[in-house]
Amino acid sequence: MTRHRARTIARVSIAAGVLLLVALGSCVMPMPPGPPPPPLPLPPSDPSAADTASNLDAPPLFWSWQRPLGRPARSGPIIQMVRKNTARLGPAAAADRVCDEIIERRLQTGQVAILLQNFGMGDGDPDRINGMGRAPALYQHWCDGLAHRARGRAQPCERLAAADEVPQWWMTVWMKHGVAESRAYMDAFIARYRQRQASDRRVPDPTRFHFDTEGLVVPQKTASGTVKAFDAMRRDPRWQLEPVPGFDGRSLETLYEEAGRPACDPAGSWQTPGNRRWSVWYAGVCMQAADAAMNDSAYRRIRAAWPTCMSSNYRTSSRTDGAGDPPRVIIPRGGSSHRWFTYHHRAFGDLQAPELYWVHPSHRQAGESAVTSAVREARQNVDALIHSFGGPHLNITPWIELVGDEYTAWNTPMVVPPALNREMLAMLRRRGIREFILWSNDSTQRNASSWNAFVMLADQVWSTSLTGVEVERGTALGAALTDLEAALRDPFRVQSTQTEETGAGRFATRLRTSFHLDRARLGLMQELVVVLESWIDRAAGTTMRLFLRDWSTDSMTPLRGSAPGQQRVVERVATPDANRFIDPDGRIELVIEHRGPAPFTIAIDAVQMYPAGP
Repeated sequence: MTRHRARTIARVSIAAGVLLLVALGSCVMPMPPGPPPPPLPLPPSDPSAADTASNLDAPPLFWSWQRPLGRPARSGPIIQMVRKNTARLGPAAAADRVCDEIIERRLQTGQVAILLQNFGMGDGDPDRINGMGRAPALYQHWCDGLAHRARGRAQPCERLAAADEVPQWWMTVWMKHGVAESRAYMDAFIARYRQRQASDRRVPDPTRFHFDTEGLVVPQKTASGTVKAFDAMRRDPRWQLEPVPGFDGRSLETLYEEAGRPACDPAGSWQTPGNRRWSVWYAGVCMQAADAAMNDSAYRRIRAAWPTCMSSNYRTSSRTDGAGDPPRVIIPRGGSSHRWFTYHHRAFGDLQAPELYWVHPSHRQAGESAVTSAVREARQNVDALIHSFGGPHLNITPWIELVGDEYTAWNTPMVVPPALNREMLAMLRRRGIREFILWSNDSTQRNASSWNAFVMLADQVWSTSLTGVEVERGTALGAALTDLEAALRDPFRVQSTQTEETGAGRFATRLRTSFHLDRARLGLMQELVVVLESWIDRAAGTTMRLFLRDWSTDSMTPLRGSAPGQQRVVERVATPDANRFIDPDGRIELVIEHRGPAPFTIAIDAVQMYPAGP
């Protein structure tokens, strides 16, 4: 028998006062702000190369869109970002408002995450400029558009056309003017912020710069407008001459030739079957160009001013290489086109920032719930980000939703349930991700119970630690406990050995894993959840069984009956009356057993345990 022991993993401790607050729910009144929480440690300067074990040990950190209420308003893992809408603020005024809020909230080093909302989102449709006014433009600057009529809003750079052959004439991937305008804004913002720093020690260096710049050009923008715009771009002199941002000086003509000139019929739309190969290719070009424009106008200027500060932009700064089987690509969460419309691209942010929200109902597989489909597709996207370009990369700060958020999507009223938060956080913890952007809307900003519930859910997910593993049957092909802690494609492998038993199986593996759970959380528990991500090289005839130690009878209780082994599986098993399976010291024992008629090898990518409360 091989035995593997491991260090005790650091456990997250979220104050026990959350129990009372969750019980009171919306009756809890926000208290006046007290002393600021202690400074948080800065993350490593290169999170992609961070030690996996250290990242898994770290407690979670949530940068919130709005001011948290209830328990997290006073302390805890949620820190409100300093969010300013740049659409109607000049750069100096925006910097002053950011600095004023930092001083008012007494934020310390490690607590300043600046979010410049709508940065670079001016211009676009001159007849409907989205309420941004004449804000600085980045992606859809009028001067980077195609020839068009003046439309009564003439600008010095506008070129008149004999006819409006392209209604969406501003939708191009040429961003020379946009980058220059947004870069000037960011340079002035940084200069003013540093001027304030020089005169006031209460303004620390920022730790994060997160952007929510969404006005990018993608094939989904309109049914036919992007296709017509692209067709007109082929007749523009810039087709051969102007570099597309993010592609090492190459023109759009060169990129199109390298892609094999995918068919683009302007009589159809981006969804037309004959245009789909073009749509997938062009989506990657647009995303890469957008994040390169963000890099040129913002990221690299922030890095130059504050070398330890890391930046990202919503969606665009998520990079995938399109390789592998299944391919490492992004599956957009909206619409029924998910079966074919995926894309991959390079990105330039220090952090990757995918959106992990609800997915369109058509994404559900047979028998799948809305929560399961959202978590499954989020897992596919996050795995692609982790393992692309040589991975694993742990520099991922995903956007997630706050429990209780109410809104309408795809003509359907939706409310974020606790299960979505808990299962999404559990999946992301299994991947070593510990930093998040927490989006919320006005429906939850008036409801302290949503914030209290979210902290409780995070508390449940981070309440357990994997402390050891014994290989009781079989031969271990690796010895790192971290191989069991996170699904980073460096799995814990065990080769079966022949048994002396008669009956169904002649070969078997048996692992005994141990966990520790903080006893302070037992009052919240209704069930204990086990998640196992694994695969096997010989599925035919192989069965798997999971057992938990029942401390009240000192016996091993099966969690489920025998099930056929599968080539690759994510098992989620919940058992009621969870307190039976936790001893007074917080110990939990889980046994994982496989049996089969022929030699086989199992590979466990992650094993996780967490309580699920009300």
